[in-house]
Amino acid sequence: MRCIVVAIVFALALAISGCEDPTLGRGILYRNETDITVTFQWLLDGEVVTGYEQVGPGDSGQLIGAANLGEHSLVGENGCTTVPVVAVGPDGEEIARAEPPLCVGDEWVVRRGSK
Repeated sequence: MRCIVVAIVFALALAISGCEDPTLGRGILYRNETDITVTFQWLLDGEVVTGYEQVGPGDSGQLIGAANLGEHSLVGENGCTTVPVVAVGPDGEEIARAEPPLCVGDEWVVRRGSK
């Protein structure tokens, strides 16, 4: 009997974990279609925050991951950004800007002058 209970609990755990929203794990994505390396900036709690990595021409990845959806998140309760995200070139020049909302599951294609 104990084995049956353990098997049922295990099956329920697998079923529940399979019900997750597949886009949530992706967060918000980017694709740099410019010919230069950019970094991302945004305003968070009144301060300009610069992203941790440089993004080369043609690179793509995760702009805001699901792990960043928390208390000091760039994403509101609706899963969308609440502040602009700016792509900045090596000289600090604004290359592109994504005004809110960018939402979980979206991909921002960064092009010169894109809004």
